Amino acid sequence: MLQIYHLLSGQWGAAAELHPYACRAIYDLKGHIAHPPGSDTAVDRRQRHIRNLFWVCYILDKDIALRYGRPPCLTRNYCDLTLPDDWARVYQDPAGTDQAGMFLQDDSICFSQDLCLSQIKEKICLFLCSLDNSKLSDAAILGQVRQLDVDLETWRSSIPIGYRPKWSLTSEHPLLHPDMSFVQRIRCIHLQLEYKYLMTMIHTAVRRCGAVYAVDDKLPEDLHNVYHSSSDISLEASRTTLQIFKLHADILQEDMFGHIAIYPPIAAMALFMNFLLHPSDPRARNDLDLLAGCATLFQDMPMGDLTNDDMDCIQELNKFISELVRLGNSALSIYAF
Repeated sequence: MLQIYHLLSGQWGAAAELHPYACRAIYDLKGHIAHPPGSDTAVDRRQRHIRNLFWVCYILDKDIALRYGRPPCLTRNYCDLTLPDDWARVYQDPAGTDQAGMFLQDDSICFSQDLCLSQIKEKICLFLCSLDNSKLSDAAILGQVRQLDVDLETWRSSIPIGYRPKWSLTSEHPLLHPDMSFVQRIRCIHLQLEYKYLMTMIHTAVRRCGAVYAVDDKLPEDLHNVYHSSSDISLEASRTTLQIFKLHADILQEDMFGHIAIYPPIAAMALFMNFLLHPSDPRARNDLDLLAGCATLFQDMPMGDLTNDDMDCIQELNKFISELVRLGNSALSIYAF
């Protein structure tokens, strides 16, 4: 409970410090073991409650691991990842269903994130941590990138159309159904941000390839093509992420900023690196304008209802993106001359 309090307050560092203890408690309570559905006895209710706590901890485990670059504590090697019954029923509720309508059973729980996506995050965490092993070949890295990309797309296709993350934002395919309740809107936007964030994390890993060719700076043609393909995917995902913040600025003011603050800097860094590596990119100037617009958005947003931690986070984010805009503008200006 203390860990969740820190997360809801935007105190990710404090939550990360408590996380190993929460995972140890889950193991001690046998929450990592799935039990078959039983009757409504006190013992069964207790087991379901502990199992729900396991899934809450499992979700947080992957978010903390990705945010801080650490291996996850709860993995499929030691945990039974059998999904609970009706965990995905939130997608089946009609548009307009409020939060109260999502809790129909006494011991049911509406998980904050998609459990299948959290399982994919586990694979991504382990892959990114394995990149520190310099013995990984280019073929091994590219093979895992492709598999993770397939896993993520398979997950995306499994999500009902109303919530399914979009490849890009267009007027013909708006992100949100107009009749969605606030809770449904937040879930839909969060799924979209998560999808683009993970796409960026997966495909930027391709930059680790080609180390053996660093001396003469000549990549083989096939590796060069794969590198640029992954770069294009991560850049488009980053653009969409920042566009979501511009088009749906209201999500920044709904006690949500502590949960979504990780997405803008990751997207901004992907675009900034492209300024440095490919200043001649025809979309570079538009990307710089997009970054500048987000910096203005964070600078001008009202802070009356935000916590002190959220306000500090927004100010730091504004400084960070503003600095990227300044440096990016310098890089593009130098190339123009």
